[in-house]
Amino acid sequence: MIEKSRPLALFVSYFFPPLGGPGVYRPLKFCKYLPAWGWDTVVVSAQALQLSIHDDSLIKEIPPQTCVYRLKSEIPWHTIACEWLGHQRLGWRFRGVISGGLGSGGKIGQ
Repeated sequence: MIEKSRPLALFVSYFFPPLGGPGVYRPLKFCKYLPAWGWDTVVVSAQALQLSIHDDSLIKEIPPQTCVYRLKSEIPWHTIACEWLGHQRLGWRFRGVISGGLGSGGKIGQ
């Protein structure tokens, strides 16, 4: 239950348990430890899809006072990312690293 006298942190995160993967841990750990510092947390996240990675063991780390709201996601983020990456030439991103290496300033691509 959210207390009105405590500050409220709103997290908008596509990934939140039971969704799994590397993007879950930062918002989960904030929600887990902020109540000890006097904050209540509310999370707005996407509904879990069949294509998504699930890790039900992470659910037990969500504090009981955290409110989680799930919204329907029409297009999964990975579909958009894969479609975009499929149309891009990635060589231009690595050209400076491959051709220049470490320059005199110690920075990549100089």
